[in-house]
Amino acid sequence: MVTCVLDSLLETYPSDFSLETHTSVENISTTRNPSQPFIVHTSRGDIVTSHVIHATNAHAANLVPGLRGKLFPVRGIMTAQRPGKAFPELDGSRSWCLINKNGYEYVTQRPGKVDSVNGLGG
Repeated sequence: MVTCVLDSLLETYPSDFSLETHTSVENISTTRNPSQPFIVHTSRGDIVTSHVIHATNAHAANLVPGLRGKLFPVRGIMTAQRPGKAFPELDGSRSWCLINKNGYEYVTQRPGKVDSVNGLGG
């Protein structure tokens, strides 16, 4: 998915799009310009933009003060598993968290019914 998005952006905006790796975001501030209301302050300079997407929870709480105490950096692994027959079908409207002495695990149900052909959904 990521490479398809990058390819599409490079094709659509060849002179305006660049991918800057190893560039840390130090701060995000706002402007009074409604079409480009954000300034992303990076180690390589400032970027004025209309949208900011946080692709990780590792730094978002430091960059968005309203998320402090609500979003925490956690290293984890996501797997997809078929639930047992007794697992409630709630169309992706709920998530569960199992807390134990070693940390926690969470379960997020995808919307839709399980497709009997390829096993996707649900």
